[in-house]
Amino acid sequence: MFRSLLSPSAITASLLLAWFGLAPGVGKAEPVAQILSQAQADYEDRAAQIAAITTPQDMRLRAGHAAVPGPQSSQLTAEFDLIDLRFVLIEMARTSGSNEQLSVLRAQPDGRLKALSVRKGAADLAAVISAAEEMGFYGADGLTIPLIIQADAHLTIAGPLLLDRENGAFVINFGRTKIIGGSITGTGGENPNISEFRPFFTTLGTGSFDIRDAVIQSLGYGSAPAFSGFAAIEAGLYRPQARSSIQNTLLRDVMSTQFDGLRAPSISGSVFDQSGGNALELRQTQNAQIADNLFINSGGDALRITHGATGTQISGVDIYQARLNGIRINISSHATQLDDVTIWKAGKIGLAVDRSDCIAIRRLSVLHPGQKGVSLQRTRASVLTDSRVLGSRNAGVFVADQPFGTVLTLARNRIAANRVGISTAAPAEIRMDANDFTEQFPRFLKGDLSGSTATLTADLTGSNPLILQAGGTDPALASPMTCTRTEES
Repeated sequence: MFRSLLSPSAITASLLLAWFGLAPGVGKAEPVAQILSQAQADYEDRAAQIAAITTPQDMRLRAGHAAVPGPQSSQLTAEFDLIDLRFVLIEMARTSGSNEQLSVLRAQPDGRLKALSVRKGAADLAAVISAAEEMGFYGADGLTIPLIIQADAHLTIAGPLLLDRENGAFVINFGRTKIIGGSITGTGGENPNISEFRPFFTTLGTGSFDIRDAVIQSLGYGSAPAFSGFAAIEAGLYRPQARSSIQNTLLRDVMSTQFDGLRAPSISGSVFDQSGGNALELRQTQNAQIADNLFINSGGDALRITHGATGTQISGVDIYQARLNGIRINISSHATQLDDVTIWKAGKIGLAVDRSDCIAIRRLSVLHPGQKGVSLQRTRASVLTDSRVLGSRNAGVFVADQPFGTVLTLARNRIAANRVGISTAAPAEIRMDANDFTEQFPRFLKGDLSGSTATLTADLTGSNPLILQAGGTDPALASPMTCTRTEES
């Protein structure tokens, strides 16, 4: 551990100066209580604004768009037919597995085994509704049969697509779907056969989507990703020709939005409101872009990056009141970058990182989490800079299970009003520079670095860099480290 070179009297004097806000070089920072109070006010204001959004037009106005950016017009050439739903579910199982597929069949009325298919060509919403009405599958609560967009089909939705929950409706997209100034909504009463069933929109295999100025709501059920509400899963030999994106869209009361295996998906300017589970989950994605989004009142983690989702870039994201963690990054989700992210009142941890290397965190604000502010476990070659962690009910920063030789950099951060400043358990090496601990009384360090408390408190503004060292785990047990972003094929 780092040994202090200052005398006990110098340390005591530094503590007293810091206590009264007179530490040399310390500017007048905004009081923690004021920051937390402002965050509460911001949450209430934004929650009211989001509650008032009900239509795509509201989303356009929110973004300052005067009119719908109309899709490229094309001649409608779609061919419709009825197909056996079981064949669709078999194809679906090849990509997403067979979990909960029986519930989809059971949700169909009177044992019906049919689905409406856009077999090939270009269709719009009016054409779909017209075909469904001719076949007797459209009612007061919208589409009453599953809709399948095949690989050679294109569908454009510029109005409200209603999916009747009671009659087991949902959408599976193997082709190209555009929702521009439109909406998809689960409607109707409880399904009489499967009470938990709700409609869903799932893109599989060769499918892709472009969603702008839209509203997606009341979708998703169960635990299988494919039925989570809004999902996109790429797997198999054939990949989509186009990338998928969501822009300026409200996703409300969607159980979860899940992307699995997508290359460079983009989600920007959008709102995730009242998600039942993890609001947005990325699995095995490459180079995803998550920018300028709002997550509010999530039922699980607001944002989960997991199972080898590499090269994710997150910027301009605000998270309010996630029931679990604000952001969770784990299971080899390397080279994630966070910049300009605010997480207020997460039920558990603000930012939790585990078994994921090369995490670059900049301008992060974690405010008043229920447990830890930032938790870094088994994460090598990572940095936390220019950030603030305030009012954690446990440790502001927790570092644990780092392999010997691991270096974690903490620079220019404000650690204040947490129950403990930094807590460690086998942290290996922590390099600290210009971190502000002037309001982190009375506990600064806890765990196997607690012996360095005197050194830290002698220089609460970090004017002199510190290197703190303690035990680490066996590096032979860790997989090879990868810091480069995955190249797109």
